[in-house]
Amino acid sequence: MIASLQVYSMEHALALDEANEVIQMLTPDERDRSAKQPPLTTQDPSTPQSVHTKRWLEKVSSRICLVRAVRSLSQKHSHSEILSNIDKTQNGKPFFKELPFDFSLSHSRGMVVAVAVQKLRNRAIGIDIEVDPHHSLESFARVCTQEEWSAIQSMETPIDRQSAFLRRWCAKEAYVKAIGEGLGYGFKNLEVRRATDKPSSDMPSTNSKEAARPESWIMTDQKMEPTQTHPIFTWGVDSTQHGVNCLSIAYPSFSLPPNEGLEQQKPMLEFLINDGQGFPDFE
Repeated sequence: MIASLQVYSMEHALALDEANEVIQMLTPDERDRSAKQPPLTTQDPSTPQSVHTKRWLEKVSSRICLVRAVRSLSQKHSHSEILSNIDKTQNGKPFFKELPFDFSLSHSRGMVVAVAVQKLRNRAIGIDIEVDPHHSLESFARVCTQEEWSAIQSMETPIDRQSAFLRRWCAKEAYVKAIGEGLGYGFKNLEVRRATDKPSSDMPSTNSKEAARPESWIMTDQKMEPTQTHPIFTWGVDSTQHGVNCLSIAYPSFSLPPNEGLEQQKPMLEFLINDGQGFPDFE
């Protein structure tokens, strides 16, 4: 099954052909307020005005990515049909009321992502992106299992440890978004590990061609009875100069009655990344 993944900086997203149509679908009040404000880069990020502008940029650029993701899977749906179909569950998970696609959105420090895939009854999709997060690693020990924390602490350098943690954090964020839960789900109930053993390092290759392919991870959910495991797809771009960045996609399966849902056992995804243009540089 093909999943369309769209990854852009907010500035790049707003320069795409779809931007004008998406902006025209904002309410008049949203368009008026945005037009009166200077670009985010010229503002003090601590001011209320810039907070509003940042939220506007995140909202519009995320919708642009979503339109591109859906239309790369099916050209028959118009921009207005896509955006007018968005609704939210009681827990805040966005979904399409009528379109036959599942999707997820995320943003971090000027980057936005959207993923869309054909909707299946026994599947859901979630995505998370983190760009150079400015947090103390030790403050997040509480969201790791003992095994995860030991693996993270075994890394040789601070950036290796941050990278090892971030891959697990992104995987958990993507998973709880896929199942429609929030941070209250309890990240210590989730354990992330590599799907296959790799020699000596918890870090992926930073070769540009390798970065275009996802790593394979496994998410074990201790809260699901019986305990179930799910695949996690993770991309990482690591740089000692610019910090650590990560993007994860979770595609968990849900139990169905016997003889239903033949794809239940092995959820496989192939990724169409930015309409086949390849994985963009986070930096």
